[in-house]
Amino acid sequence: MKHIIVKFFIYFIHLLALSGIIFCNFDGWSDIGLFLISYIIIGFGVTVAYHRYFAHHSFRTNRLFQFIMAFWGCMSLQGGPLFWTAAHRHHHKHSDEVDDIHSARHRGFWHAHMGWLCDKEVYKHIDYRYVKDLMKLPEIVLLDNVHLLPPALYIAILMTIGFVSDGFNAVGWGHAAQLVTWGFLVPVVFTWHITWSINSVTHFWGPKRFNTKDDSRNVWWLGLLALGEGWHNNHHRYQISVRHGFYWYEIDFSYYVILLFKCLGLAHRLQYAPQKLLKQQKIAKLERLLEKLKEETTGKKSRMQTTSQ
Repeated sequence: MKHIIVKFFIYFIHLLALSGIIFCNFDGWSDIGLFLISYIIIGFGVTVAYHRYFAHHSFRTNRLFQFIMAFWGCMSLQGGPLFWTAAHRHHHKHSDEVDDIHSARHRGFWHAHMGWLCDKEVYKHIDYRYVKDLMKLPEIVLLDNVHLLPPALYIAILMTIGFVSDGFNAVGWGHAAQLVTWGFLVPVVFTWHITWSINSVTHFWGPKRFNTKDDSRNVWWLGLLALGEGWHNNHHRYQISVRHGFYWYEIDFSYYVILLFKCLGLAHRLQYAPQKLLKQQKIAKLERLLEKLKEETTGKKSRMQTTSQ
């Protein structure tokens, strides 16, 4: 039954977002700005809070800020912290194996992208035994049970702004709907597809720096759009690393936010990929380049010999 509810919910939110774009007023750059700000806030709730903190414990924080991050993650409408973490930890345990709940290798691109959320069998594999550490925290368990409350509160705030600025009338309702569209619905749908693209796109296309057993890849443009999550092969090679962009030129906005939290005293015990691993990768890359040059040189010599004959 849950897969049917989720399927309806996904289509319903998409329909609401599309309806808002078509029928609500559009104020140009102010609405675009609202969309971008909301996307960044909601997106970091997924990447920093749900993914790097709850799923992998890439850094540590105090209990109050931990609850704030759980609340923050709920804003994305991707389920509560227990569900999201359990699903993600299951994925890493069985990455691109038959039991992987969103394996692009075994079930195709669209299943990996969003089809898995509508698959009845998937919910049989999302076991809360994967989150025993979080189940010990009553406030996180409570928030998981009421995970729709944070986005509902945000929607209420946006609507209140619309009513306060234009009155509780037809104009006010129109402004409220406009704010909800560009401040919540469109950013949420965009966040969904960017998050899902990590499951689909980065297991199909892109360079594979590390020789992992799965099909994870690094996709630079998703590194930007997904706020640092696109360096997926890096992540699968050393999952606990707080930094997915292992090198300075691999932009990782989520890591920069965590560094800010560290400066504010909100994050500590940041985990990093060992330097030994990075040095080994550089040596392996150099060896591959030398091998490629050797093959090209050998090929040129063979062609020159064939021509001279």
